[in-house]
Amino acid sequence: MDDFHYTTRALSNPDILQRILSHLWPPFAAKAARVSRLWFGPATDNLWGHAPLDYLSNVEAGRRQIYASKLQQLSLNRNEHAAMAKGLQFPRIQSIDFHEPRCDTDAATYEPFRSCPISAVSMSGLTVPDAFFRVMAVWWPKISKVEIISLVPTIDMTPDGFLNFVSSLVSLESLSVSGEGAAMQAEGLFPHCATRAELTSLRLPVGIPSKVVESATSQNTNMFNSLKELELTLPSKGFALMLGALQNLTALRVTLTSVTDPILSSISSLTALTQLMVALPPHYDIPKSELMSLRSLSKMRKLCICHHERPGRVHEVEDVELLDFIDDDFKQLFSHFPDLESLTFICDCTLSARALACLADHCPHLDSLLLPSDIDLRGLQLDTRTTAAFPSLQWLSVESLSFSQAIQDKDSLARLFEKHFPMLSDLTVRSKARGYRKIASSLKSVIMTNTKRAVEKNVELVRENGFNLTPQQVFRCLGLDDVDIDESAEEDIEDEEDGSEDDSEDDSEDDSEEDSEDDPEDDWEDVSEDDSGDDQDEDEIEHEGWSP
Repeated sequence: MDDFHYTTRALSNPDILQRILSHLWPPFAAKAARVSRLWFGPATDNLWGHAPLDYLSNVEAGRRQIYASKLQQLSLNRNEHAAMAKGLQFPRIQSIDFHEPRCDTDAATYEPFRSCPISAVSMSGLTVPDAFFRVMAVWWPKISKVEIISLVPTIDMTPDGFLNFVSSLVSLESLSVSGEGAAMQAEGLFPHCATRAELTSLRLPVGIPSKVVESATSQNTNMFNSLKELELTLPSKGFALMLGALQNLTALRVTLTSVTDPILSSISSLTALTQLMVALPPHYDIPKSELMSLRSLSKMRKLCICHHERPGRVHEVEDVELLDFIDDDFKQLFSHFPDLESLTFICDCTLSARALACLADHCPHLDSLLLPSDIDLRGLQLDTRTTAAFPSLQWLSVESLSFSQAIQDKDSLARLFEKHFPMLSDLTVRSKARGYRKIASSLKSVIMTNTKRAVEKNVELVRENGFNLTPQQVFRCLGLDDVDIDESAEEDIEDEEDGSEDDSEDDSEDDSEEDSEDDPEDDWEDVSEDDSGDDQDEDEIEHEGWSP
């Protein structure tokens, strides 16, 4: 009986081989593609699936169709990108992204992509004439997702033109429109979207008058049947009118231009919610009863309550409303959110370390927290806890951080902090008072260690799987000579010395340093980015807030 290795059958099965090769780091996937004709197809499918179009210029003209057939998404930055596609077929491209240029009225530039099975279209920074929308509706009638960022109104674009485009897409499931052009479209779009039974995601972050909502609800008793994700800007009165149609929502982001109804109490009836962001008007005083009503949202994973002029950031006290909300109230509310992962609670109230301890007891999965409170680490009673208080917390932002007891041993404090915040790599503290400087040096070493560990872990994941690499990084790893792979090779290729792994690690560390730059207008301290030894002038960063 012939010798038979247990992997022989697996490696000869196209489906199994595809899954195995998908886990290879790109340079090794490129080598695998040269092993045999059988391996060439699945290996190059993984390498070229998300490659930029202009990378075809690095391939001989006679072989470009091989790789054009493997592209699955397309990003067009300038009209000259489309010139590269002349004479080629793209049977697998399903998503296309237009950005920056003014679209041709007749879309002649994009004729090579006419036969692509496009299901998702995104646009940014565009002035789009009605004629181009008509062309897209004819070319790609099966579009299910449309995302338009910063749509700019022009004399060539009318509300009816875009509405007709959306109406013609019978398979539309997701729609997102923002920018000045979105405001012009909103009054017609909202009533139409309310009738789309297949729509699962809608984002219209522009002011929608209550009368528009009232008209839509009066004409349609069965709205938003399948809607799961929603983002709107409107008065609370308008939101209350459509509440009955939103019982299936899992993610809600609402910016309120005015509040005349108990908005949080209304939202509390949407018990399927797992993500919620409520941006309230400035100086709106939230009643305690409304906050407590959110206890019914026991599936909550991401929660943000802030003021819509400054979401995601804490500013001067006079910009934040005073609430009758103390530690015990905080515990009663957040003890109902066992799956909470992210919390931004920008409300000025008398919270202390007990509130943070409550989160440690009831929210073990918390990885991001913004809480404008004065935290005394001693109040957390970390020395009496046998397990890590915040095993998953990576980002923490508080008003002040202190340790009321005299610090005798900074190393002991550092070890205690490391035990209970093992994943913390980003600590932001606004106030430098209350003894924060005395403990900053102890915490700094822990956070820097955690940051380094996170970077190393990410690099290791890239080495093993390659799934964190962008298309540009993938081809940078391969180099110009490796873009086109000779499929006729049938012999195994010996491993060679490859410095790309070390380069990728260096790039990752460089990126982590470049990502955080000083912001002189932001008075939040960031311990995680300070590597200046005993110097306590920590770098300052800006937190962008949470988006569902």
